[in-house]
Amino acid sequence: MLLFKDNLILSLALAFVSGFIPALFWLHFWLKEDDIHPEPKKLIFRAFIAGILATIISAPLELWARHALTPVLSECGYYLIFVWAFIEEAAKLICCFWLVSPKKYDVMPIDPVIFLITTALGFAALENTLYVFPFIYSNGLSMAFATANIRFIGASLLHVLASSTIGMAMSFSFFKRTLTRREALLGGIFLASLLHASFNFFILSGDTDSAGCSNGGGGGSFFSVLACVWIAIIILILILERIKLIKR
Repeated sequence: MLLFKDNLILSLALAFVSGFIPALFWLHFWLKEDDIHPEPKKLIFRAFIAGILATIISAPLELWARHALTPVLSECGYYLIFVWAFIEEAAKLICCFWLVSPKKYDVMPIDPVIFLITTALGFAALENTLYVFPFIYSNGLSMAFATANIRFIGASLLHVLASSTIGMAMSFSFFKRTLTRREALLGGIFLASLLHASFNFFILSGDTDSAGCSNGGGGGSFFSVLACVWIAIIILILILERIKLIKR
């Protein structure tokens, strides 16, 4: 359909639907994991907005990092990609802390995971919207549909996986002393950034980008990484069941 091609308003509307509806679907799925003691809807809304805000904050910071660090680090190198991933994970965590105030509302060990997953989906919703919009505006629906589907089963879940890693670190140290909780939080941020960066690196290595970066791999690399993400998501669901059993 070329109805949306070169039509700014319709393209924005469809991009918004393509980005937010899948994110809300995943949000509904993950909230089911805490159906015994569900978080107040207003806090879930705040966490989702925190993710949207994190997208807005991280974009200029990543652009700055690209210009500041490219002379030192290769644009397609792992270290710069790690910096980008760290910026996104830190932005999601800080915005979630700011809008949700975990010290006041985290009453169960599973709460940090749920709040951060919600924040991750808010981030993915706006990111996917911005990512799909150029395809819709320039090509109609020819490539936009495929791109939205790939991000629905890939990038969105990667954000969930990365942010939930930080949440799990907080959950397993929930009843520990303050120093232990801080150490667990720092470790969670590092591991989340590592997972996020590794996913992006192996995806980007399969294609030649504008900087001419390529390590081969192509589509096979993408589907291999995607399979790893889905396996990790299954493991996450099992870990959440374990977190529900944590007591003081």
